[in-house]
Amino acid sequence: MPAFFVLFVVGLMMIPAALFVRHRARLAPVGVGPSPWVYAVASLPALLFFLMLASGPDSVYPVFFLLVLGSIALCFYVWIREIVNVMGLSDDAFPGRNDKVLWLALIVLLPPVGVTAFCIFRRAYWPVGKPVVDSVTRELA
Repeated sequence: MPAFFVLFVVGLMMIPAALFVRHRARLAPVGVGPSPWVYAVASLPALLFFLMLASGPDSVYPVFFLLVLGSIALCFYVWIREIVNVMGLSDDAFPGRNDKVLWLALIVLLPPVGVTAFCIFRRAYWPVGKPVVDSVTRELA
């Protein structure tokens, strides 16, 4: 259990460092750095490793159960997010006449295949964000 305590203390010490990096990246003119959530997610494998290292051989099963439960929750979140993305787009955003209905059917009926295919399609078909029309441009038009 001391190894898990050391990891916990080191993780607590890294939270202010991650927030400082995020604040410093916000001040940078070029771009923004990763959010503190990225650092938290990146430290999860180490957390699981030290948790399994500190526990006995019979108490590893609850950790695996939590890992599987978290994976299922993450897949469900991505599935819902892609359904919301498809329904939020207008029919004109798709190249074909019935593409929105077909994508929705594929995502609902075959979730792993549909979500993966729509993620790939979305990143290939809409690679850059649309230009934002600000209030000055709207007033000039």
